[in-house]
Amino acid sequence: MTCVAGYTDGREMILMGDSSLTWGDCCVVVGSEPKVWTAGGWGPHPQVVMGGCGTPRLLQVLRYQTEPLAFKDNYEKQEPMKALVRGVEHVREVFLRLGVSRKEDDEPKLPKGTGIILGLGGRWYEIDGPWSISAHALPFAAVGCGSSEALPAIRALCRTPTPPDPYTMLWTAMEVAAETNPHVKPPFVHVTAPVNA
Repeated sequence: MTCVAGYTDGREMILMGDSSLTWGDCCVVVGSEPKVWTAGGWGPHPQVVMGGCGTPRLLQVLRYQTEPLAFKDNYEKQEPMKALVRGVEHVREVFLRLGVSRKEDDEPKLPKGTGIILGLGGRWYEIDGPWSISAHALPFAAVGCGSSEALPAIRALCRTPTPPDPYTMLWTAMEVAAETNPHVKPPFVHVTAPVNA
């Protein structure tokens, strides 16, 4: 249970995550390993911001055992979504091999409650349970149980006459999620990456 939210202003991508670890439905503690990080980029994109919600093991495998989306070499030749599909196939194979993912009806699935979010080139992408990839049209996105509180907060802040800077916008949205959802806990950790080199 968690909240990871991202926002881009067209120049920079910011991804912020909370620090909660949940056992079952009752025990929430503050963890020390960040749920958001940067990974090496490719082409005109020097870095990718990534994060997610799910078990600590899942996030550790995603961060340390997979190549940064595994499509660096193909990016220049393909549309971003085609390249993402190839990268997700690699991640899916690693997850199955290491026992992080499971098969249902002979199809690999992420564990329930898992969401992966990444920011690349000014756009947000989300990977969910059946390994489907969603490209977000808006400049913000969120995953986790706190996303239902964080997303409306970001939307409302975007509509104010003088919207706050992106960092303050995300911080405020995370605070709203923490105040209204018992499974979202500070401290909030953030990472940034430029949209283009």
